[in-house]
Amino acid sequence: MPVPAELANTGLTYAYDSDTKIATISGTLKSDATGSVTDTITAVKNPYHISITLSHATAAGKLEQDVSASQAMSNVTVTADEGYYLPDAAAGNLNGLTYTAATGVISGTPTADTSIAITAIAKQKKQHQQQLQHLQKRTW
Repeated sequence: MPVPAELANTGLTYAYDSDTKIATISGTLKSDATGSVTDTITAVKNPYHISITLSHATAAGKLEQDVSASQAMSNVTVTADEGYYLPDAAAGNLNGLTYTAATGVISGTPTADTSIAITAIAKQKKQHQQQLQHLQKRTW
């Protein structure tokens, strides 16, 4: 690409890569050079956004991530608050990600924007469910 007129006789060079959409101006500015360069820069958005929301739980790792195509997210490990346990499944379409309740790990390579919600369940509720199951098994 030719040097923009604004850079002529300044000692600077201009290069533009149309594939990456990166413009580079480099060189040593001549002491008597003046002028300005204006260019439009378009931000490149990572293809997929991951958003994880938690209720009655904490996490190690980033709950909001932007991930490039074919790249794995940074793992997130979820831990239930005191008196709660993690559910067997996360709410939302995981779009290529996995959630493992036994370890609390969310990982994988997304295939689309993803919103995941994990609501830990009170242990007392689990105890009541187990008691009901036990009572239902009894024969009268």
